[in-house]
Amino acid sequence: MSSSSSSCEAVMAAVHTIERTHLSVKALRKECRMARNLAETVGDVVESLHRESSSSSSSDPEGELLGAMHAGLTSIAAVMEVCATKRIRVIVFSRTYLAKLRAATSKIHGALAALSDDDGSATLLNEVRTARKETQVMLERLPEELEGNVAEELRAAIRRGSSSGDALIAKLEEHRIVEDEGGARREIIELQMDRDLLLAEETFEEKDLLDAVCTFSMHDRFFSAPSHFACPLTKKVMVDPVLLLTDLGRSYERAALEEYLRHNPHRDPLTGEDHPQPLRYGPNRGLKDAIDHWRDGDGVPWNTTTAVTTTPPRVVPTSMSEPDPHSEDARFRGSEVRGSEVFPRLESSSDAAAAASQLVYAAQSDDVVTSVRAARNLAAACNNREDGNKTEAREAGAIGPLVRMLHRSEEEREVAAAALWKLARNGRNQVEIALAGGIEPLVKVATNGTSEAKEMAAAALRNLVAFSADNKVAIARAGGIPPLVELTKKGSEKATAALWNLATDASNKVAIAEAGGILPLVEVAKNGSIEAKGKAAGAIGNLAANNAENKIAVAEAGGILPLVELARKGTTDKAKEKAAAALSNLATNNADNQVAIERAGGVEALVDVVKRASNEAKEEAAGALWALAANANNQVVIARVGGIPPLVDLLNNGTDVAKQNAAGVLSNLTANPENDVEISDVGGIRPLVDLAKNGTDVAKQNAAGALRNLATSTDNKVLIVRSDGISPLVDLVRRGTDPAKEKAAGALRNLASNVSNQIAIARAEGIPPLIQLVQNGTDKAREKAAGALAKLAKNNADNKVMIARAGGIPVLEDLAKSGATGEVRKSAQWALDNINAPRTPVPPLAPSRLFT
Repeated sequence: MSSSSSSCEAVMAAVHTIERTHLSVKALRKECRMARNLAETVGDVVESLHRESSSSSSSDPEGELLGAMHAGLTSIAAVMEVCATKRIRVIVFSRTYLAKLRAATSKIHGALAALSDDDGSATLLNEVRTARKETQVMLERLPEELEGNVAEELRAAIRRGSSSGDALIAKLEEHRIVEDEGGARREIIELQMDRDLLLAEETFEEKDLLDAVCTFSMHDRFFSAPSHFACPLTKKVMVDPVLLLTDLGRSYERAALEEYLRHNPHRDPLTGEDHPQPLRYGPNRGLKDAIDHWRDGDGVPWNTTTAVTTTPPRVVPTSMSEPDPHSEDARFRGSEVRGSEVFPRLESSSDAAAAASQLVYAAQSDDVVTSVRAARNLAAACNNREDGNKTEAREAGAIGPLVRMLHRSEEEREVAAAALWKLARNGRNQVEIALAGGIEPLVKVATNGTSEAKEMAAAALRNLVAFSADNKVAIARAGGIPPLVELTKKGSEKATAALWNLATDASNKVAIAEAGGILPLVEVAKNGSIEAKGKAAGAIGNLAANNAENKIAVAEAGGILPLVELARKGTTDKAKEKAAAALSNLATNNADNQVAIERAGGVEALVDVVKRASNEAKEEAAGALWALAANANNQVVIARVGGIPPLVDLLNNGTDVAKQNAAGVLSNLTANPENDVEISDVGGIRPLVDLAKNGTDVAKQNAAGALRNLATSTDNKVLIVRSDGISPLVDLVRRGTDPAKEKAAGALRNLASNVSNQIAIARAEGIPPLIQLVQNGTDKAREKAAGALAKLAKNNADNKVMIARAGGIPVLEDLAKSGATGEVRKSAQWALDNINAPRTPVPPLAPSRLFT
């Protein structure tokens, strides 16, 4: 009994809370009051039942009533909150909120209806039932009272399309429903942002109105958010940003990222790169604070994810999208955060907090000596990779005083730059330092400071751009690239690393080259320490990605040979990885560099990396060989130096990225018929079939390309079919990417040259998706699909009937008349001839070998 009594008291407390709430809409207020009165009466009944029921009673009528009251009061309170705070919403969607209230009171009515006369006091029961009747009568009158006012006028105008955001606000002001235009705009924006939540509610009945309101353009005029506040998945300003722990380090809305990773636990959302371990993430408190500050300053509603009106920046991926000889790759490596030397070990968070507090105090009292000592202590306390001490320092207010010290004496500038270097190893601190105005003075220190101060500033700038695309732009705008190039000329490893990170931005690639940065980076790749060589290789690779001019400039500066030497003789796998990535970018879509890399011994060096380096280095080396294999001579050289067996081994045992890159190499190698036999002999067909079935989208595409070329051989046709290769190829024609569909259709065309394969493809239900591809595919895919249908129909009566029944003839006739190219039209005509349509015969096309 005592437990139920406590619950009853909690419910009654909620009732009194509601009673004190001020309401803004008369009709809804009346209904809320009726529901509240009903709940109070039910509470009296419950208390009476507590007193009168015997301890032996097995029934629990008050429990049902209590549950109904809890549910009903929760809904009532929610509606009353809307009435009090969101006047526009409750007027425009009054029918929905009436339905909510009726649903809430019906919960209580239902429980009362189930209450028998034996459950409690007859007098109280009569009171409750009387209250129910009165409430029902009042509920029936409410729609007339509410619908007869301005709400109906507004709804009609919105539905007619005669209202806009500004017009709606004008009407609201005319009827004195709102007084603050800015507040009204914010409420409309909030309403637009809540669209999905409203539609998910069972009682929401006015979708057409909501859709109309959501067409109002309110954002462009009032709110613009910095582009990095946007989640790449939702394109909206984040509320709970988290940092994805990858090389790219991009932030996402927590809920959106969790949903994505639930389906793709190993895949980077931006790059598509598959990682061997499930991806992890952590809170990005610095970005959250920055967004909070922006929201508070611009008055953006808090319980929404505000749409971003500026275009989010293009975030360059850290992995290869697909280094196809006909499409640029995007192998961007970098974003390292370093800092573990120079300072003694004072590494606890309490040390950091104490030093930060001392720094803040010294700054307030203008005590230079204490400020310098505190900054040194702070740098020492943050001299590790743990985030706790850096967080403590930021929360104690260290960043502002350190930024101000950058404007003072040489000694203060040096120690402040060093401390900011250490603090900037934390993603949130990177945002905070930029917001505090730290970038411009750091650039000035890198330009005009002492030698040691320049090094510290370069290190800080390097870390500031590790996870922030906006900081990359800000440093360039502040003039940071020329001083970093000058420091690189003098052998600064920290400046080299800063250029590496900055070069992931497209405009920075141009700026670094124009500042004369390529030649000094090549010199570091030749003569630096092994660590410096790796950083220079990373920078060169980033400069060459998606920039044709820089590919040429690196080669002209003599950059290819030192990169090949680093891949061959580098003493660390990391250095080999960076060299291979740079060679990959230099070779992609540059025929001269493909030749130059081979002449420098690059093919043999890269094959050796594929054989015996780390998984990451193998991925990069396979990617480089993929790009190099676009050259016919390189196809011969790769096979001659023993490249095929380790590439097939990668298909079986490599990471997902290694598999897709190895398949890309083999696809290009099969353009040379002499390589087909070796690929088959070392067991390459079975793993290619498996990859076409289970690989990433890029891997499936590459595997299909390899199988297409391999299928020009009679023996390989048999092996592909025995390896169950037809079904995954048909599946790719049905639902693969556009390039995968084209290559899979080409593979089926080559396979369909004998009767048994014609039957097997038909049994695998390959004819309908081929017809669909003829109708809706790219021009190249249409050509391949029409060719496949032509071969399937040749001397095969059953397949001719199947093609006709699946609607293939009119589709082929249309393509034969209006195909985009002569080859497309010929393939369609060939298919029609083989189906015995009344056309003039056209010689069949020979099987083709193509580069992927």
